[in-house]
Parts: sequence; structure tokens; C-alpha cells
Amino acid sequence: MKIVHIGLPKTATTYLQHKVFPKISEKKNLDYNKAEHLIRDHTNKMRFAPDLVDKLDFTDNDFISSEALSGWSPHLWENYANLNLKAFGENSHILITLREPEDYLKSLYLQRNINQFELKKFNTFIDNYEAEKLFGNFVMKNFYFTHLIDLYKKRFKKVSVIKLSNLEKIDQVFNTSIFSLSKKKSIKIKKSPSILSYKFIMFFLFLNQKLIKYLLRSFIKKNIIKILKKKTASKNIPHYVKNYYLKKFDLISSEELGSYLISSLLHKFNFRLLINFFDKISDKKEIKIADLDQDLINKVSSAKKDYLSI
Repeated sequence: MKIVHIGLPKTATTYLQHKVFPKISEKKNLDYNKAEHLIRDHTNKMRFAPDLVDKLDFTDNDFISSEALSGWSPHLWENYANLNLKAFGENSHILITLREPEDYLKSLYLQRNINQFELKKFNTFIDNYEAEKLFGNFVMKNFYFTHLIDLYKKRFKKVSVIKLSNLEKIDQVFNTSIFSLSKKKSIKIKKSPSILSYKFIMFFLFLNQKLIKYLLRSFIKKNIIKILKKKTASKNIPHYVKNYYLKKFDLISSEELGSYLISSLLHKFNFRLLINFFDKISDKKEIKIADLDQDLINKVSSAKKDYLSI
């Protein structure tokens, strides 16, 4: 029975993929991530062209791991579960790793808005409906990990669940002593964004909302999009990815285009290094959901109760 670790992201996946899963595979004589290009192609198709997803050529001796397989937001979970069923077949052992819900949300925000500069306030990054913008939102509807687990239990013959707070359970799942013998000190967990980092992003968001989007008048916007589409069309990426972005550029708003341009500029000058530098010399106080949006407290509390029930 092939093993498929689907994530979630932000659950020590890098550590598991580099330090733990290869050792388990060696111990159990499994082929670990032997065709990573096939998995990348599959996860790209799930995101950009789900109609192209097809059965993948893996054997019962394969161990596959990719946090992109689960979908980072609940609005993706059911569709991705169906696509993974099509790709891997029901006779697969699905491994799901989880993290405390509030930490998961804050870590996602850290990656997408402070490391990737998607330029959103925390309370607009979290949404109930809007997800399919150029920079997608985390949709709170169905944000229950029991929902994710049930989706896979209904589709696959075996499902194992491990919490980040109890990674030792990996040895129990695979009947090994790999994790208990490894150095837990080397596990690096992505933490919450600092208040200082958040202020940096709010500055660029303010700049976009008060200035950039108003400069992108119809003529300027039209010509910038023409340049972006030409640049995208010339990239060496799968055709279905090109088509996705070309369609997105046709529908993009002035505010989204402003965010995209600022984000591209910050990436080009590696501004993340500057944010990290100031973080190191600051007091590193982390943002708290309760301080940012009171409306989220009940929703996150409900997700926490669900997490504790697992």
C-alpha cells in the first residue's frame, strides 16, 4: 500500500521530508519521493487545471510527501481529496499532519503576506467566501480538521493523523524508532508574524490603497497588463499555468494589480531580508488574532475545540 503524506503545510513538513521520511523509507525498504516531478505536475494541475488530473504511475512500494497535496485552505480540501483519489487510488495510506488552528492561521499569514508580500490585513486574508483572487484568501467556512480527515476516510482505505505537538506518533504509525532517535532540537517551526513585520506590510498596503491603485488609470493599467501577459507567455512554464495567469490578468482590479506590482518589486530587491533583520533587533512581539479581529475569536475557538477532539 503506497504511503501519501498530504500535509498540511506549516506542520514541520520540511523537517519530516528531509530528516524523518527518508529514514523510515530506508528502514521499510520504500521508494521515497522517487518521482518528485510527477508530484509537482500533479499539484500544479490540481491548482491550475484540475480537468487534466489523471492516475499517477506509483506502486505499493512508494512513499510520497508533498504539503501541496492537501490544499492550504478549507475551500480546496474536498476538491483536492477527489483529485488525489483519482491520482493515487483508494488503496493508499494517507498521512495527515496537523497543527493547532490559531498557530496554523498565523503561520500561513506569515508565509503568504510577509514572506510572499500578498499585502493584506490579517482580517481580510481570512474570509468566508472570496478565495479565487490572484492572491487567494483563507476561507474559514468548514475550517475543522475533522472535516478534512473525514473527506479522506471516505475515499481511502487507510488514514493516519499526527499532530505537530505529538510527532512521536510517527514511530507508532510506521512501527519504527526513527523519530525517537532523531534530534528534536533540529525541528524548525514557522512561527507567527511579529508586530513589526505586520507594520511593514500595513505600510505597503496603505501605499497601494492610497496611491498606487489610483495611478493605475485605464490606459496605464491596460498597458501594464499587456506587458505582464507578454512576459508570462514567454516563460518556460506549463501551458495550463500560463493560461491561468493570462485569464487572471484579464479580470484583475486596479488594487490587485497594485499589490502584484509592489509584491514583485519587494521580491526583486529581496526586501524580506530587511524585514528579517529588523525582526532580529526588535522585541519580536508576535501578533495575536484577538488583537487584530474580535470577530475571528469565536471561529478560531470552535476550530480549536474540534482540533482537541482528534
